[in-house]
Amino acid sequence: MVANWSERRNLISDKHSAWKIANTKIISESGIPYKTATDETMLFRNQGYPVADFYPYTGRWKALEEKNKTYSGGAERFLKWYRRKHT
Repeated sequence: MVANWSERRNLISDKHSAWKIANTKIISESGIPYKTATDETMLFRNQGYPVADFYPYTGRWKALEEKNKTYSGGAERFLKWYRRKHT
């Protein structure tokens, strides 16, 4: 049990940092090219694939061609979705 808000915030921050490291590694090893807008956003703008922004801290992504629909599930689920949407 968390004693106070400060301790809880630190636990959440640590968890998100671990997600960022793991998600970034998975995406980098996939070989799919992307650009980084900030340390917190990976931009996917590849021909024949959907336009998407991936957020490694949370494992969520936005499909910009689908009225900014937001998905979640981490890097592996994002890559599965991204490859499936390839035209």
